[in-house]
Amino acid sequence: MAEVKPLPPIDRLRDLLDYDPDTGVLTWTEARGPQYAGRVAGYVEKRGWGVVKVEGRKVKAHRLCYALGTGTDPYPYQVDHINRDRGDNRLANLRPATPAQQQANRGRCPQRPVRVTYPDGRVEVCAGVRDAGRLLGCGHHAIGNALSRPTGALMVNGPGGWGPSGITLHHHNTIVV
Repeated sequence: MAEVKPLPPIDRLRDLLDYDPDTGVLTWTEARGPQYAGRVAGYVEKRGWGVVKVEGRKVKAHRLCYALGTGTDPYPYQVDHINRDRGDNRLANLRPATPAQQQANRGRCPQRPVRVTYPDGRVEVCAGVRDAGRLLGCGHHAIGNALSRPTGALMVNGPGGWGPSGITLHHHNTIVV
């Protein structure tokens, strides 16, 4: 992981940038120059991190958002995206974290429940793609492929080759208990 460095003073950051904690968007102020005022600050680098150049130094946008939203520099901590979405810089999604805490958060990506509808109309809800794969006796990759199809149809290898099984899969936003 990259070395964490202190940010420029918070007052200087507030002179240059405006931050909306509800949307996570950073914009330039007039202090950056009248032609930049109100424009979204920075860019997204190829690995998905937002980066803003402040006083000649590239700084990750989520660090700036945390500092502007809380009024404190997160140094010496890193800033973790709680939901693991690098583009979601809302203050509610950011927290200071040690490298170990960030690593632990990587394994906490919530699974989305999968609803399995059989040809006879029965419906079962699984906790995620792995559970759906176990239920149907196939790999989780087959489930993921079915969910990526517009129809959500699970394909099977039968006597006539690969074809639809009649089983339909849908990501489901509610958990049935």
